Amino acid sequence: MKILALKRVRLVGFEGINQHYICKYLNIVINTAVIQHIKEKVQGERRMAEESYHGVPRNKIPWDPKIDYEKCTSCGKCIDFCHVKAFASEETSGKKRTVVKNPNACIVFCRGCEDICPAGAITHHSEVETRKIIRKLQKAGA
Repeated sequence: MKILALKRVRLVGFEGINQHYICKYLNIVINTAVIQHIKEKVQGERRMAEESYHGVPRNKIPWDPKIDYEKCTSCGKCIDFCHVKAFASEETSGKKRTVVKNPNACIVFCRGCEDICPAGAITHHSEVETRKIIRKLQKAGA
């Protein structure tokens, strides 16, 4: 995407309208397009990151959230927070329950859901142990 910087623009056909408001509107439209482009690029990079981590296939790395259902209140804050959609809400016997739907979607070493959970019901594997496993897999050629 190329963005052109124009010093002065003459808007033809808008003589009766305040030029300042038109420029402000165009700025919003351009900024929206730029933001959308950045989001698409970041999402593409996330998809790449989900497939592997430092050359190790993501499905071989034990980094996925665990929910302690004794503590979980199914408030849904983890679902709203997680931008890679690792969590979902399921209804069983008329009760809503938060579940880990996409464990391999979880970004390696992200602990944001742990921090956002008011009940402290979410945990991950040991970071130290996970690093050891990743190094072992890297040496083995995954």
